[in-house]
Parts: sequence; C-alpha cells; structure tokens
Amino acid sequence: MDYYKITELVVITENKPGVLHEISKELSSSGINIESLVAYPNGWSAVFRIITTDVDTAKKKLQRLPFVKRVDTTEVVVARMPDKPGELAKLTDRLRRLNIDLEVIYILSRDGKKTEVAMKASDLTADALLKVLKGG
Repeated sequence: MDYYKITELVVITENKPGVLHEISKELSSSGINIESLVAYPNGWSAVFRIITTDVDTAKKKLQRLPFVKRVDTTEVVVARMPDKPGELAKLTDRLRRLNIDLEVIYILSRDGKKTEVAMKASDLTADALLKVLKGG
C-alpha cells in the first residue's frame, strides 16, 4: 500500500434541488473536470467534497455562486491499494491500531487493479497522517 496527499475542495451550499447541476455547469464551463465528488446533507446546508483538475480556479468560480455559503480547501491522504477483498479492512485495522479517528473516508477511484481511498483524520494534519502511515 502506498500513500500520497491531494487537495480537496469542501463546498458548503444551501440544501436545495439543482445545486449539483449549477456546480457541475460552472466548473465544466471553465474547462475544469471533477475527478471525485461526495455530497451529503447537513441540516439546511449541503456539503460537497470535490477533487478537480484545477483547485484554485474551481474555488474562485464556486465562491461566486449565490447559493454557496463557503468554499475551503483541505488536504486529504490517499491510500493506493490492490483492488481486492480485504484491503480496506487492512487499512482500517492499521488506523484502529494507531488510534486514528477519521473525519471522512471515501473511494476516490478504482480501475480493477488498484483502488484509491481518500481520507482525512479528525485530529491529524494530512502531513502528520501521511508520516504515520508511511511509518515515520
């Protein structure tokens, strides 16, 4: 298993129909590709965790949309592992033994040979989590 970090956008919006359409339309009109997207409600708001081909431009574009309340960037750690049963269990067992609590974890990509899982620890920076996972 190997690890690296990437930057993710965390977009807080009003929770209403059509928001994802407007976000995807705004990014695509600027030539920005969405590489990964996770969305979930949070009361009257919605949270979108987005990885794009151009984080800085995407952040500027999304901040201008009227229904967007906030756009932040955060670093997440990606674990690249074989795409087979039990690999996620190995990763989460290691996190459990290291007493690492996760704020978020999701599958970033799969190609049939490798799976990439993005994660953010509740109480560690991405650099600190990366160091711990790499054994340093």
